[in-house]
Amino acid sequence: GFVTYQVAAKDKMLGVKLHSAQEAVSEHCSLALAESALKESGCSVAMGVTGYMGPTGGTKDDPIGTVFIAVVDQNGKKYSEKVLLPPRPRSTLQWGASSFALNALRKFLE
Repeated sequence: GFVTYQVAAKDKMLGVKLHSAQEAVSEHCSLALAESALKESGCSVAMGVTGYMGPTGGTKDDPIGTVFIAVVDQNGKKYSEKVLLPPRPRSTLQWGASSFALNALRKFLE
């Protein structure tokens, strides 16, 4: 697994190049993270998750609680979704994001 909170870490660890901090929370970023993790890990399936968990961050279009999830496999199959979690404390949002991510993996594998 790769934990890449900062934009620089996404680039250094996975080669995901972004032009802005806002681009780090996007469908494009979650897919790029998943595809790079798949390549770097040698696994058959990989996931990328990115979002605004607070207490700061977020934009007008993507407020705190926005999560982008992507799952990819070695055969080129891709799945992505955007989840909007309701306002909650950071730890609750993190739990919610992980639950949605595991459910996305389940749907992908069905």
